[in-house]
Amino acid sequence: MTDIDVYFDYLCPFAWRSIAWLDEAQRQDPDLQVNWRCFSIEQVNAGLGPEWKLWEQPAEYPSYGLLGLRAGVAARRQGGAPFLAFHKAAGGARHVQKRTLTRRATIAEMAREAGLDMDRFLRDLDDPHTLAEVGREHEQGVHLFGVFGTPTIVTPRGGALYVQLDDIPGPEQALPLLADVLRYADDRPFIQEIKRPWMGD
Repeated sequence: MTDIDVYFDYLCPFAWRSIAWLDEAQRQDPDLQVNWRCFSIEQVNAGLGPEWKLWEQPAEYPSYGLLGLRAGVAARRQGGAPFLAFHKAAGGARHVQKRTLTRRATIAEMAREAGLDMDRFLRDLDDPHTLAEVGREHEQGVHLFGVFGTPTIVTPRGGALYVQLDDIPGPEQALPLLADVLRYADDRPFIQEIKRPWMGD
């Protein structure tokens, strides 16, 4: 079994493409286990210094990403197909349908359609431990693997790569691309960045 961690934020279009890509990879390889971990790009982009923590702000703080991450953790607690359905729906809502994830009604609608146990989901959504889990995963990503953006894929051997896709790979590319990413993460630690030059008109 291949077991990888992927740091994500529903706000990030690159993370959304990785959700769709790795969903297809898992469909083709049932032994692939993807553990989705929270990483708040709002925390990174706030520019308020390392002492400021998004997940420690008062309840009335106008966050544009925290509710989505908390919902992802609440859905993940139920696991299986309902979590994956919610996970894909949340990414798709933000980047395909252009909906925000700041309203509980939107979050609850997606959770219901995903087949989650709604009583448990709403209870977990409001659980302070869910909020703490968002912060704990974010900080673990930073301190253990140097995560700075999403998606960052962490291999079973501890290699980590930030992967920026400009499109969702086709089904025939899903597993070969993952194999390449895992190999580069583990076997090419001296590579810090590979970036395609922009060829404008």
